[in-house]
Amino acid sequence: MDGAGGGDPRPDLREPGSPPQHDRDHHLGHAHAGDGLAHPAPPLLLDSPGRRRAAARAPGPRPAARAPAHRLLGARRSELRRGMRFAFWSGHSHGRYAGSAWYADHAWRDLERRCVLHMNVDSTGARGATDYTVFHATEDAADFAETVVADVTGQRGRARHFSRAGDQSFWGIGVPSAFMSMSQLPKQDTQFGRATERLFGTSGFPWWWHTREDTIDKIDGAVLALDTRVYVAAALRLCNAPVLPLGHARAARAIAETAAELHAAAAGVVDLAPVVESARALEEALRAREDSLARSSAGVNRTLMRLSRALIPLLYTTGDRFAHDLAVGIPPLAGLQPTRGLAALDPASDSSRFAVAALVRERNRVLHTLDEAAELVRELARAGERS
Repeated sequence: MDGAGGGDPRPDLREPGSPPQHDRDHHLGHAHAGDGLAHPAPPLLLDSPGRRRAAARAPGPRPAARAPAHRLLGARRSELRRGMRFAFWSGHSHGRYAGSAWYADHAWRDLERRCVLHMNVDSTGARGATDYTVFHATEDAADFAETVVADVTGQRGRARHFSRAGDQSFWGIGVPSAFMSMSQLPKQDTQFGRATERLFGTSGFPWWWHTREDTIDKIDGAVLALDTRVYVAAALRLCNAPVLPLGHARAARAIAETAAELHAAAAGVVDLAPVVESARALEEALRAREDSLARSSAGVNRTLMRLSRALIPLLYTTGDRFAHDLAVGIPPLAGLQPTRGLAALDPASDSSRFAVAALVRERNRVLHTLDEAAELVRELARAGERS
């Protein structure tokens, strides 16, 4: 949908070519397969921001990547173990991120129960975009994303921690996510490149990005085709893998590393050592299960999803699973980040005492979540023994 302030924030979830809807019964394009009791793992949700500029502007490459993926996968829906949902989001730039947030709110229960992963499609097929080494994924989907990109493009990158961008409205639910955009321009040592590196962590944006020069002549068909192959390969693997390709050891390690930094910053005012120890123990337990998970499927997929539901909110939200954080950078363990300022406070002051009380409560929340995750790993072990 074209961006225009003040419009309905609900997403355009129509099938390509279908008539507009004027009621609240928005629906998704489905490529739906056996997600019943025989294959209890839930469907895959893919999303595309679609056109984000005025109606007179060129449509750009975003719908071009989604349409062939929808056709290719939809034509083979009977061969898919899991289903998919395709959506265009309005409110990507002007709403930050009104469309996907609306959908997350109104489909929260369904997504929490059934959604395997959210993939974002944005700004694909740009002319000169030959670099596939810079991309994003939540820690539980990082190994999967890295493998798919390397297999399809021949380039090896390392998935980066997401910023709060790209219609990532599903972290409160605990849905894993892979990709915001795909190909990028090689590193540019220009004023524009340095500016985008500071703002977004990459200099791979083309100079015409978000300008009136962002017209259809900036699309390279070969790049667009390769971008689309990455997305289709990822979708097919997710849909047909007997065991979901989710690995949570990297998430546990990220929690442990962040907690260790914060423990040092707290300088003894708040003890975060239990968080560090619990996260490290969780990582160790998860790594011990990696080989056996690859060989079994009975009973493990639901538990893998529950691990994501527990750990993603710790790494990507301020704590409320039913709210949406502002579209600004959110560090891991956001609720414990105030420990960085404790050393500057007078320990006898009200400010320090209130801060410590809040941090102790947040520590309890994190530890409780890690304890729940550890119990889920024990469930995985029991499921592996039965299979």
